[in-house]
Amino acid sequence: MITQQEIYAIYKLNGQNDTYQLPLMKWNLMFHEKPDDLYQSVIDKGLMTIEEQNNHSLQSQTVTKLKELLKAQSLSTSGKKDELIQRILQNFQPEELADYQPTQVYELTPNGKETIDQENYVPLVGDHFEHGVIDFDVVEEAGYSKHVVNKVEYLNGLVRYAYNRAAYLKDYFQMDKALITQVKLDKAFKKAPGEQLQTILGEMYLKLSGLPDLLEHEDFHKVLNAIDLVSDPVFAKIPKATIDDITRLQKEVGWTDEQVVAEFENAAGQIELPDQLFSMAEMSMILRYSLPDNLDAIKKMYADKQKEYKAVSTTSPNQK
Repeated sequence: MITQQEIYAIYKLNGQNDTYQLPLMKWNLMFHEKPDDLYQSVIDKGLMTIEEQNNHSLQSQTVTKLKELLKAQSLSTSGKKDELIQRILQNFQPEELADYQPTQVYELTPNGKETIDQENYVPLVGDHFEHGVIDFDVVEEAGYSKHVVNKVEYLNGLVRYAYNRAAYLKDYFQMDKALITQVKLDKAFKKAPGEQLQTILGEMYLKLSGLPDLLEHEDFHKVLNAIDLVSDPVFAKIPKATIDDITRLQKEVGWTDEQVVAEFENAAGQIELPDQLFSMAEMSMILRYSLPDNLDAIKKMYADKQKEYKAVSTTSPNQK
């Protein structure tokens, strides 16, 4: 049996020299194990061979290149090619010729090529891996085909599945992660600017709404007091890179800030949250503040929200 690890290994190793190392951290995240045994197992299973390549050997160099090497050492450049090579070998140290030695390179066997063709989802998922969204566990759970016909549709389908699963479980973080992944895919595959913008605005809605379970969190006030930590996804400051993307796409589709806010409200209507920190009107206002990067105004909105919930939490049932 050929494993997903082995298929992705031969895909990554093909054409690399025999000292190449598979990415350890990514491997652990994708497959929950180290790739140490794969270098030999893919050879033992007839998926790969190690071949000697002489593309960079002295014999493969042009006479002009050989003469350049000799000239750099103030050596004679007369004679035929074999004489030039012999003179280089006699006068150069081995380490000086390291770049001109035959190399050992991983190459796919016909069986290896056929395996990748039959299960081409493995390289696709591995190259676009996002834990819990585009990963091999999601492929298995969703029952997706092991052979990909349309790469974009396949990846978009995995993202939709991951998002819908997270929405059903009311898992805010995974919903957000799925939308962030969709934003990356839209950009990578050059989706229409208007569609890219709608995806970004949908993801921003989750960012701006706040954590659905935050209202019940025992450290709610501590979290609100830490609004300076604007890199945390709990907080409503939209990252500058995202604002830059919105501004760039705005220009491409010719939308004003008001049109962006209107599209944001439309995008928000497609996403259901069980609870949210800010109202739709407040979130639209935060987006308006974020476009010109008015962080002070955003912080004030959080401070006001903090006071509002403090008042609610200190009011007894008889006083409400």
